[in-house]
Amino acid sequence: YTCTYSSSSRMYCYNVDISSFKQGTQQAGITNPDGQKSAKTVPFTVRAPSPPSITSLSPTLGYNNQSYTITVSGSRFSKISKVLFDGKALTTKYVSTSRLTATIDLKGYKTGISIVKVRNNIAGKDYDSNGSNFIVVPVPKPQITYMNPMQGYPNRKLTVYLYGNNFNSGAQVEFNGKLLKPTVSSTRLTLTLDLNGLKPGNYKIQVQNSPTEKSEIVYFRVNALPAPYVNYVRPGGVRHTNSPVKITVYGANFDPKATVTIRGNSVAATVSSSSVTFTIPFPSVLFPHNSKNEIKITNPDGRSTSGYVYSMNSSSPLIEYTSPTTLRENQTLSTFYLYGKSMSRSGRMTFGTSTYSFSYGNSSYVYARNVRVTAKAGWMEIKYTYSTSISNPYLIRVTGDNAPRITYVRAPFGKKGSKVSVTIYGSYFKSGTAGSKVVFDGKTITPTSASTSSITVTLDLTSASAGSKDLHIVNPDKQTSDKVAFSVLP
Repeated sequence: YTCTYSSSSRMYCYNVDISSFKQGTQQAGITNPDGQKSAKTVPFTVRAPSPPSITSLSPTLGYNNQSYTITVSGSRFSKISKVLFDGKALTTKYVSTSRLTATIDLKGYKTGISIVKVRNNIAGKDYDSNGSNFIVVPVPKPQITYMNPMQGYPNRKLTVYLYGNNFNSGAQVEFNGKLLKPTVSSTRLTLTLDLNGLKPGNYKIQVQNSPTEKSEIVYFRVNALPAPYVNYVRPGGVRHTNSPVKITVYGANFDPKATVTIRGNSVAATVSSSSVTFTIPFPSVLFPHNSKNEIKITNPDGRSTSGYVYSMNSSSPLIEYTSPTTLRENQTLSTFYLYGKSMSRSGRMTFGTSTYSFSYGNSSYVYARNVRVTAKAGWMEIKYTYSTSISNPYLIRVTGDNAPRITYVRAPFGKKGSKVSVTIYGSYFKSGTAGSKVVFDGKTITPTSASTSSITVTLDLTSASAGSKDLHIVNPDKQTSDKVAFSVLP
């Protein structure tokens, strides 16, 4: 070996290849350029290489449908080191003497415990590290935790959110026999359900990551549309005119395919679930002064509701709308506004059976303070009077307690033969021992706990048959929520 002179008593020899040396004691001597050799040799001991050592892996678990980059930490790694997975050498990247990375494709790999080692091959001989365990597990099924909303009405499209785990980027959702492509995150799917033409009933929903990777089945409930009702009409009064006036009826449970009439005459209208809008002129020859003109909205199932707009001459004061637009029984309003035309603070308001003067007003609005609602649920009439001039009657809806509403159930399924505790989330529930009850599969159950927005109940599935079961809430005043579907799994 050629060495580097340092001094008369020292020299350095680099890149000494001892791979062919036998283990044991060897002798080392020095030869000068003139051929003179050292009189003595010194012993040099050749030992077997120390194997590499693994201290940790990351990750230590993988699913058998994915590829992973494994980071191996330890010591005595070199550029010749190879990572072994169950004895098979992987493509290995040397990072440092204490770190290696390697890529493993686990698609279709057997599940169980696999052994990871590092191998150094020196002079044709393998030196293997200690083993470290890596767990290969089957692909997790997608799991639905809850769905919001859980129910809807026919003849519309509805955005639904599925919350859960293990949703992959290619996840699809089966609904009503069709596969839908949702917007995907790992814990939420967003999809649009087309409820047009569907009859009331429970419809299967299942998430599929692949044809063999499916979630448990849950059910979306399509309920018959409740009876429609009107809250108010804006404007509730109009003056005679040959120019078009936009009329909007606000309420709930309107079917987009509903028909609309005014004074028995059909009108072209835009209908959503909560509003009906149309535009017509109000000539006096068709709409007499102070006439109560019925606007009738009829759903395809034949159920109907009505609101009213009054037609007035140009000299009369006019109530067009109010704020607030609806009232509650026994409510006290700090301020109540009338909006319209030809108004004055000097006028007075007949509010049901009470009369109020105004705290402030001008020609387009007035308001009264500390207005008390004494009317029961239903329509209440309001009028504005100034001297001998009287406005159109304005009809405003007074509501009582709201019916309970279910937003979602967590979790919406349980196994046959078990007892499961579920929490129902929503609004307008009644708490306490005399509060809301849960009706499940026709049986009334007292909740274990209840608040105005959540109810926890134990469902006994020990004798239940597999499939979908209806669930709803009943309040003490007998008002009920819409039904949702609970899935009993085999």
